Amino acid sequence: MATQTSTLNSMRHLFALAELSKLKYNADVQVRVMSVPESFVPAHPESFNAEVMNTLADIGEQMGANPESWRTDPP
Repeated sequence: MATQTSTLNSMRHLFALAELSKLKYNADVQVRVMSVPESFVPAHPESFNAEVMNTLADIGEQMGANPESWRTDPP
């Protein structure tokens, strides 16, 4: 739970920095975020299993290729 909270706070901070950059420097900044789908269930529950990491990389590549997978609104 602490990791999720930390991740959400980091994402909010990133979105805030992007907004400040737009306002202060007229920067053309976009923040796009993806996350592992909640439906994903690892084949092996232990951390850092090579098979699970490769599966996550494949999912990330597929989602990254589809702009509809990206979130552009802050959490």
